[in-house]
Amino acid sequence: MDIATVVRLLEAAGYQGWYVLEQDVVLDAEPAAGDGPATAAARSVDYLTRIMRR
Repeated sequence: MDIATVVRLLEAAGYQGWYVLEQDVVLDAEPAAGDGPATAAARSVDYLTRIMRR
């Protein structure tokens, strides 16, 4: 999905609501240090922050 375009269109339409990130991961073991759902969620927030600044 082209998240950047969706966010850009929502912003252009005056959207002022929330953006919700869903991290759907099934863990069957402890993730390695610096890996796992928390790291993936942080990358997602960073990506959204960057595209909203454009």
